[in-house]
Amino acid sequence: MTDHSHARRSDVLRAMGIREWRLRSQSPDCETIEALDAELSLGPSSPQAVTSQSEGASAQKPSAPELALNAAQLHTSASAVAPQKPVEQVIPSATTWNDLIPLVSACIACPRHADRTCAIVGSGSQSAACLIVGEAPSSADDAAGQPFAGRSGALLNGMLASIGFDRSQVYITHMTKCMAAEQRPPEASEVHSCAGHLEAEIALVRPSLILALGLTAGRYLTGVDTDISVTALRGQVHRHATADTPLIVTYHPRYLLSRPSEKARVWEDLQLARRTLSPAV
Repeated sequence: MTDHSHARRSDVLRAMGIREWRLRSQSPDCETIEALDAELSLGPSSPQAVTSQSEGASAQKPSAPELALNAAQLHTSASAVAPQKPVEQVIPSATTWNDLIPLVSACIACPRHADRTCAIVGSGSQSAACLIVGEAPSSADDAAGQPFAGRSGALLNGMLASIGFDRSQVYITHMTKCMAAEQRPPEASEVHSCAGHLEAEIALVRPSLILALGLTAGRYLTGVDTDISVTALRGQVHRHATADTPLIVTYHPRYLLSRPSEKARVWEDLQLARRTLSPAV
């Protein structure tokens, strides 16, 4: 790696809040592998840092062995991924933006509508090369009327900047369009109720890549078995069966706020996303 490339990589990692480490023989003051292992084993430091099960590496609370990751486990083996099955063929709810927005705004198909201030359609470029799908609106999203507001949105903006994108250049949406007062992850029936709206957005944007953030979006968009984890899904290119679009799964920004050590993995996924997009942008 040239000095120039190394300096650029270091700048980008710092912008994402990732501390760069080197072997002790190269820099005695840098973080060692043992220190990295210790950092990865840390859990949330406060009650506010606890995230929903759907944003973690698995649907259940990680056990101590799962949290005590070593350097070799930073790279997910392709063999760990369960065989894919076709995504359910969901009919888009609308064929034009003018039809979609009123449909989403008036939707009362699931219980989430009772808690919302507004139903949130995606935002950004309607002809974007990259379409980003999260889980469900937060209370900050509901107040702002757009997806990924608040701290999660600020972190997502930094993630995008690390691969040369501005928020206005991508299209950002959620699996479900309404918040839940208790900030719980969507139930399967709620995902199904909103699936037509999401499929309409994908069909209208026609992206070159879909980036799924978190377990709910990753499982739906890949169509894999329901007990698979984000760790098993990430690190490779899937395809969204309905649109035959390349699809990459990574951790949700909300999860990274309580597990900042996972930013190293997200950095790898973002680099994969950029390489996958390179012919299209």
